[in-house]
Amino acid sequence: MLVLEKKNWDTCRMASSHVIGPALQRLLDVQEAEDEAVSWRLLGGHAAALVAVCSRLAGPDGWPVVWPVGRGAERLVGAATVVGGPHLRPLSWAGRLDGQRVLLVVVNSLSALPLAQAATHARALGVTEVLACGAMVEGLPGPLPEGVAAYFPLNAYSTTDRRIA
Repeated sequence: MLVLEKKNWDTCRMASSHVIGPALQRLLDVQEAEDEAVSWRLLGGHAAALVAVCSRLAGPDGWPVVWPVGRGAERLVGAATVVGGPHLRPLSWAGRLDGQRVLLVVVNSLSALPLAQAATHARALGVTEVLACGAMVEGLPGPLPEGVAAYFPLNAYSTTDRRIA
């Protein structure tokens, strides 16, 4: 619960923690971890990890098209585009995807549902193969969401960095 003080609208403070239940606290923790994962301190490592995954997935048609799923993923794909150079193919919202292979990118998520929704959208646009990767997606690795052929974890955290367990 966000409380704005009447005297200073720029000052915000969180209500006491007993108001926030465990599910909301978990969501906030995952969002905070995503913000940290795409901070200047860790973004380069995650971008390099994404480029490495794309390189391993190279086929006769080149690297897969990289489709960001979420706000943090858009920042990550932007950084990976700089690191990966001309080989990295970020999704063009105006382009065609018929016959393409796509790598869905998510940073942190409490479920694989965003990947499942993006996979359904990609298949509707004519994508032939949908792959996915992420730093922390609850439930993955495990049973893959419908329409996703494979999942690749992005491991760019150092031993001193916090991960959501």
